[in-house]
Amino acid sequence: MSIKLFKEIDENHENIGGKGKSLVKMYKSGFNVPNGFIVSSSTFEEFLCENNIKEQILNLINSCSLENEKNIDLYSNKIIELIETSRISDKVKNEILNKFEELNLKDVAVRSSATSEDGKTFAWAGQLESYLNIQKQDIEKYIKKCWASLFSKRAIFYRLKKQEKTDILVSVIVQQMIQSEESGIAFSINPIDNNNEKIVIEAVKGLGETIVSGMVNPDTYQIDKKTMEIVDKKIGNQTKKIVCEENKNVTKNVIDGNIQKLSNEKIIKIVEEIKKIEKFYGFPIDVEWSIENNYIYILQCRPITTINKSNLYEYMNEILEKDKWILYVKRPFHWLLESSQIDGASEEHQNKYLGFNIAIKNYLILNGDEYYTETENKMYKEKWNSLYENNKNFFEEYKNTLINIVKDIRNLTIDLKKTDYSRISDEEIYNYFINFKNNYIKSITPTYARPDDYLEEKFLELLKELNISNEERDEIFNNIASCSNEYGTLFYSEEPLDLLKISLKKQKGEDVEEELSKHIDKYSWIKAPVKSEMTSFTKEEYIERINELLKFKNLENKISAILLARKNNDMKYKMTIDKYDFKGELLYFSKIIRDFIFFRTCMTEHTDYLFYNARITLLEEIARRIGISNKELVMLSLEEIEDIIKNYYEMSEEYLKKINDRKIGYAIIWENGKVKLFYSKDAIYLQDIASSRIVDIENIDEKDIIKGNVANKGKVQGKVRILNSYSDIKKVKKGDIIVATMTTPDYISAMEKAAGFITDEGGITCHAAIISREFDVPCIVGTVNATKRLKDGQEIEMNAYNGTIKVIE
Repeated sequence: MSIKLFKEIDENHENIGGKGKSLVKMYKSGFNVPNGFIVSSSTFEEFLCENNIKEQILNLINSCSLENEKNIDLYSNKIIELIETSRISDKVKNEILNKFEELNLKDVAVRSSATSEDGKTFAWAGQLESYLNIQKQDIEKYIKKCWASLFSKRAIFYRLKKQEKTDILVSVIVQQMIQSEESGIAFSINPIDNNNEKIVIEAVKGLGETIVSGMVNPDTYQIDKKTMEIVDKKIGNQTKKIVCEENKNVTKNVIDGNIQKLSNEKIIKIVEEIKKIEKFYGFPIDVEWSIENNYIYILQCRPITTINKSNLYEYMNEILEKDKWILYVKRPFHWLLESSQIDGASEEHQNKYLGFNIAIKNYLILNGDEYYTETENKMYKEKWNSLYENNKNFFEEYKNTLINIVKDIRNLTIDLKKTDYSRISDEEIYNYFINFKNNYIKSITPTYARPDDYLEEKFLELLKELNISNEERDEIFNNIASCSNEYGTLFYSEEPLDLLKISLKKQKGEDVEEELSKHIDKYSWIKAPVKSEMTSFTKEEYIERINELLKFKNLENKISAILLARKNNDMKYKMTIDKYDFKGELLYFSKIIRDFIFFRTCMTEHTDYLFYNARITLLEEIARRIGISNKELVMLSLEEIEDIIKNYYEMSEEYLKKINDRKIGYAIIWENGKVKLFYSKDAIYLQDIASSRIVDIENIDEKDIIKGNVANKGKVQGKVRILNSYSDIKKVKKGDIIVATMTTPDYISAMEKAAGFITDEGGITCHAAIISREFDVPCIVGTVNATKRLKDGQEIEMNAYNGTIKVIE
């Protein structure tokens, strides 16, 4: 039996777990760790033997397998019941109560500490349980709950993944309960980029369970380790906190949750404590802290270990095994755009610019391959539904927010185009850049708050009330889900129509030089506004497109067909509403779907146009003053560019290395709301692991059939032309069928000739879907793997009535 106060324990004791060792070591070295005692793992083993349940538990564990989740759940419940209904001996119980008396406390925190925790092989942190505000009369109950948590469903699942079915024991830490006014986590280095010159602190009001569980958005402060200057603050909008009332944990609303949680003085005091602890251990550390009555307590301390090549595989696999991951899109862009997703997808910027947040918690961007989880997708839709149910005018208000953002972007784009940045001072450049940075984040934020899937699901659910067939339901949805012309035209759909008009004039022998110049000025940017290379359509490329269009005998009919398709879309929409007598929510959502189809593309276009104009003006001048190329500049983030400008355009070796590493590869991983970054070959390796593990087998249920979603109806046969990049468009001939991961505006010259479009990704609002309706050609999107299963030159039949593709040779 071993139940001892912190002061009585040898810090190298093997039976107190990693968490216990750390707390004992700091407590005995004079750090302000709340006092407590530890019930060692040997006491737990005695308990199992005295109650004759050890063999029963091992037999149940050995009967579990990863393939049978129901059995894991069943056996977990049996083991927990065995532990919680068994008796702790009077001898042990008295020793526990005596130690409680020695602490002279009203209530305590009871925490699990696995004996393999923080070891080289296992990382049980987060798998076991902790309990707060426990009184003396309940101490036995919660010690047993900590023991039992070693056999929860998730802990057994974790154990099986590690192929460990033998004796992993657990000790229990009983510790003074700190009633935190503020609490949080501190890192002695920046955990995102491993910058050891910065200390990062996250802070919330109330108990720290809100930050550990991801319940709230904390404040984040960055402090320069040498100068002790607070160099950055991001204030989270905390709406809830956990406090103790009448010996119970209670969740309460926070009224002033959008103001700074810690005073500057407290921030500096925490920094001083973190520096002492890091010096004491001799390596970077991650510390949980708490403040009660202006006194800082250290609740836990762990080493920060940089993930290296040897355990990247294990790290990625652990992430992939937590949920079912689904490929969303493949679109490798430059780092500036990709890192902006961290800003646009954050609670802070969504609350600031949209008035609500629907921030992601788990997501992968691996060199442009983006993945989401099935659970996250479900929660995402539930959040949209909650926003709507709480405010029936929500989507109207959101639409108006988007209209205002578009206006702001347009105004800034006009300013960018007319300003000569080569003539202005460094200070003015800085101010212009900050204005651009803020507006670009504002413009990109709606990209990561799109309700498309929710609106579609909601509308189809409402259609069930009409008691119609699935075919009729799909017909109604296709008639509703077309782009509205109410708010104007889109660059993507207007550009090909305008070029057709120019081609028609040329066909008639008219001089089109002036109109072509205007066309180039208006549309040339849409070729590749967010690629690493700064490119645009040239006059020669437009002339080549015109010459291809001139091969069509009757361009007037082609123009009329596009205009007629738009009218037909509007007519079908109105006729559908009248035919089925849409009312109430059905009528409301039919209108909202069309509005958001337009504004999704409209926002993308104006954001891309803003960025393109910034690149050829403001960012080009900044790159010149730094002494790097524009292509290198976009391998930095907005914050890094700002930092370089503030440092008189001085380019450090650290930034040069980052640029070179990001050219090779990059990965952004959201895990429970926390973001981790990887570059160079590590990022490529992570991408390879994910792409080999995440296979969507749902679309491979028939050997010769590929399935997708209908974006525009029709049935056609033709030869496959797979487009992997802009250079592939020249192989497309009239009547071919384009197959691509996703189409982009620079594919337009090929799309003008094609008989149909097939994409791996995308939905009814994607570029391929919009253009297919304009050109009135069949389109199937979201096939997942058409680019892999089809080959160039194959003859196929695409049936865009039922969403199937079949090889016919």
